[in-house]
Amino acid sequence: MKIILSRKGFDEGNARMPSPIMPDGTPLSLPIPRGRGHRYSYDDLNFRGRSLSSIIKDLYKDLYGELFPFKEAHADPDLDVERLPRQRGWRPAFGQTGGDQTHLENQGVGKGDLFLFFGWFRHTQDAGDGHLLYTGPTQGFHALFGWLQVGEFFLINCQSAAEALPAWLKQHPHAAIPDAPDAFDHNNTIYVESDDLRIGGVSLPGVSGGGTFPQFTPALRLTKPGEKRRTHWALPKWFYHENEQRRLSYHGDPRRWSADSDHAILRTVARGQEFVLNTQFYPEALDWVASLFRPAEASAE
Repeated sequence: MKIILSRKGFDEGNARMPSPIMPDGTPLSLPIPRGRGHRYSYDDLNFRGRSLSSIIKDLYKDLYGELFPFKEAHADPDLDVERLPRQRGWRPAFGQTGGDQTHLENQGVGKGDLFLFFGWFRHTQDAGDGHLLYTGPTQGFHALFGWLQVGEFFLINCQSAAEALPAWLKQHPHAAIPDAPDAFDHNNTIYVESDDLRIGGVSLPGVSGGGTFPQFTPALRLTKPGEKRRTHWALPKWFYHENEQRRLSYHGDPRRWSADSDHAILRTVARGQEFVLNTQFYPEALDWVASLFRPAEASAE
């Protein structure tokens, strides 16, 4: 099995603000302003009955004192059944294309492999009048917020391929039929969840093949605690491999790695969305993944 650490959601290049960890501890990844694909508005997308536009409006105004300048969102990865009205048969799905998809192909990513989605987060609090405010260190941190184990995948590189998809999947941003018939990327791909999450061939009880973590816990944090640069991660020590060809993809350079008494410290690359780890060379990774789904006391660190 391969594990893909997949960077998604708001960042400094897309919207200039972190996604919120809601006051009840739920990590809420905000989808980037729209690119290609179906053009859902932030008014269309929901979190527990509240539109994402109202959440974003509060937080953006808290940061910049002005209105959020974007209306439409690229709602991918699509992991939450309550985010939109759904057709029968809906399942979590994730799309990728272009150079990032080429990287996944070159790494041999396919059925049974596991995406772990991460993004830029900051804690929030209720201002007392129903509005949200950021709280805690302004730089925020990187944290995991969701997952998808690949059950099947679809190549959608032409109009006929998009039309042949299951009805529920046609609403995915990467399935949108463009204005020009030849506008699909040659490797435009949608990954759909497996029936359940299997680690080392064993199903994790009660865990579906894709979804979002219900609570932020210290286990989901990637950025080293106390570190002002959120791109500096504290990972389990086994993440560092002596053979640079077997390290997390894009991170073979030994100058990016160091260690403290308990962790491998990684200075992550500024570009790239999909970082692949082959568990063939990291047997400890299977227990680590399983541990992410064990209940733990939430932390506001």
